[in-house]
Amino acid sequence: MLLQFSPRSRRKTVKILLVDLENGNPLQVSIDPAWEQRVDSADREYLAALTEDWRNTPPERVPDLIHELCRLSHGPLRLVQLKRATLAQAMSLLKPNN
Repeated sequence: MLLQFSPRSRRKTVKILLVDLENGNPLQVSIDPAWEQRVDSADREYLAALTEDWRNTPPERVPDLIHELCRLSHGPLRLVQLKRATLAQAMSLLKPNN
């Protein structure tokens, strides 16, 4: 699942990748490496707390979280893409040219 966060400053968006390995392990959360330079301090705190919450989601609650995130279409956090992929394919979504 690829999400996009649009900061209040509207400079550049931040990509957030969530990968459910569907093997009972915690949700894998990866965020654009330069995200801290793209957002102001309030958004930094918000994104840090949000990604930490997602990382701490119990494995049995991950499907519910993904279902909830699939409905995001308004506001600063939006669903960009949802698909099944290998971990390598999923990680390539964070590259700047995508």
